[in-house]
Amino acid sequence: MFVDRSNGAVKAEFPTRQYDGQEELAEDHVDLLAYRLKGRKRDRLGEVAAELARRNAAGFVYQGKPYQLDDTSQARITALVVKADRAVAGLPGATWSGKFIAADNTEVTFTAAEFAAFAEAASDIVIARRLYAREIKNAILAAPDGSALDAVDISAGWPT
Repeated sequence: MFVDRSNGAVKAEFPTRQYDGQEELAEDHVDLLAYRLKGRKRDRLGEVAAELARRNAAGFVYQGKPYQLDDTSQARITALVVKADRAVAGLPGATWSGKFIAADNTEVTFTAAEFAAFAEAASDIVIARRLYAREIKNAILAAPDGSALDAVDISAGWPT
């Protein structure tokens, strides 16, 4: 269906021909189809963002222990790795407590160098997930039609 709102009137036009259950759309319907596809793409991009957030909230496993990777946890890891790096470098006044809480609520003790390695592993998984989300988003944006858009699987292949 195509809606024409010219001159303040609303006029609906339907496809020009129909055969075997298939419609051949008049050329003025292309914009409506493109508009619908754009809206569906926007929705799918939102699904990818939600999936990325969900996966980061679920965390990751490092040396057999589960750790959180939501935005707040990422900020804590970043702040602590700065302290760890200063302690590893032996900078004056640098201190390191070595304590960190895992997702299972157990206290884990790291040396400064061990924590730096942990933070790097956390960073690697966050970056890998972000880049994978970008790949999925690119596939969504490149989809030429609804069938190709539906074929983009946002639930499989994520880095763990």
